[in-house]
Amino acid sequence: MHWKSTANPSEAAENKFKWLQEWIKDENTPEELIQLFLKFVTGSSTFAVGQRLEANLIYGSNSPMIETHTCFNRFDIPNGTHSIEIDGEKCSDDTKDGFIKILTRYMLKKRIWNLEILKSKLSIW
Repeated sequence: MHWKSTANPSEAAENKFKWLQEWIKDENTPEELIQLFLKFVTGSSTFAVGQRLEANLIYGSNSPMIETHTCFNRFDIPNGTHSIEIDGEKCSDDTKDGFIKILTRYMLKKRIWNLEILKSKLSIW
């Protein structure tokens, strides 16, 4: 992965990028989650030799979620820290565990949402 920023990233953004790299390289991270992340960022669950992912820092975002641009294999990491509630528990992205928990929950929800849209479109035809 390549870090690209037009400004100086905050320590929080740099930590999120570092935690994401560690999570991807961790042998204990389930391969299904890595494939889901690839699909989340690139639109495909496989990765070609020489293909690159690009991470950008995004300023002024109130969302704790990584935003993706699948056509460009790019994702935006929000600057600063955020907290959300997951299963009745406050979760903050200012720790590695919190950031990964928020990321994986968001990827899973987006996957379910996309499947529901696809099913609704198929039922129209």
